[in-house]
Amino acid sequence: MRDVVLAIDPGQTTGWAIIRRRDKTVLGMGDLASLDVGCGIDLIVRAMHRVGYTINVVVEQMPTSGGVGGSLAVELEFVRRTIDHWCSDVYELQMTYVLPGVWKTSAVAKTVTPPAEWNCHSSSQHMKDAYLMGTFFARKRA
Repeated sequence: MRDVVLAIDPGQTTGWAIIRRRDKTVLGMGDLASLDVGCGIDLIVRAMHRVGYTINVVVEQMPTSGGVGGSLAVELEFVRRTIDHWCSDVYELQMTYVLPGVWKTSAVAKTVTPPAEWNCHSSSQHMKDAYLMGTFFARKRA
């Protein structure tokens, strides 16, 4: 099985993690600034396709911008649309949205410890959340 989970935790800083479904090994983690989300997803998907992986995308469902105003709402909407565009429209990947209250209350989130660092850099909370959400999804769909 050559499947990976690309987990995306969107926001002003968007965390991502790639988890190999077979053995739950993390293949990559990182953060993307809002303006880099499209390019980042493009590079990640191309790299995974180049080495023969099938990608399953899981995205944390973002809150509606109704309670958020001004430039933050515009930025969050831009991030959401960019993720949808690259994953769904450009690469035609199957996308699953998961509410934070679902994966954050799961046994995975309570028992699995995300890597403290990746590539000699401390893991951000966004990276850790993407890792835990991806691991939750990989175990759930195994």
